[in-house]
Amino acid sequence: MRGVSTVFLLAVVPGFAPAFLAAAKEAGVRRIVFQSSGSVDDTAAEQPHPVAAFHHDIEQQLRDSGLEWTMLRLELSAANPIQWAFDVPGQVRAGDVVRGPYAQAAGAPIHPADFAAIAVAALTDDAHAGRTYPVTGPQSLTHAEQIALLAEALDRPLRYEELPVEQARTAMGPHAPADVLLDDWARHLDRPAPITDIIERITGRPGRTYAQWAEDYRGDFLN
Repeated sequence: MRGVSTVFLLAVVPGFAPAFLAAAKEAGVRRIVFQSSGSVDDTAAEQPHPVAAFHHDIEQQLRDSGLEWTMLRLELSAANPIQWAFDVPGQVRAGDVVRGPYAQAAGAPIHPADFAAIAVAALTDDAHAGRTYPVTGPQSLTHAEQIALLAEALDRPLRYEELPVEQARTAMGPHAPADVLLDDWARHLDRPAPITDIIERITGRPGRTYAQWAEDYRGDFLN
């Protein structure tokens, strides 16, 4: 990190923060832009689940480090809600049904290009130092609505079929944070997801829609 003034941090390994922050300070890094979790709750005595607790702990260490920081609390990437279709492409390629939990759970997925634009701004503009941004896409959409928009982009029939929770948990496999995801989706049933204006405030333009994401990434479902 010598010669680097600002670092974008995506945390995946527990316990790394003290050594990383010490190395960053020694190398002369001035600011860390951290991709945190939208589930972090500043008002809670205890974070709602391990993913939130993991990111909250790193946020606290950043605040205590003496370095400048910017927190980007990502709510939902556009690809995440349909991971059962993306990670198991046979569901999309071989049939007209995508199966997963909670058809009416809503989220506000952000296009990866919009999140990247926010990250670049935070890395290159000192005005974002010391700021915490809740980052969402511009629309609240249920899982079923997201699959319908993907179907339009693929120009073919495609529908979302809801699986019972325990069956969905098994289908997600041993490496996914199934309990965290299922609990979060359950909290967002039958109500709109929160939406922020962070994309427009930071980049100066509206966020890309989920339909745009589906069009941009349609090739990943066809190859």
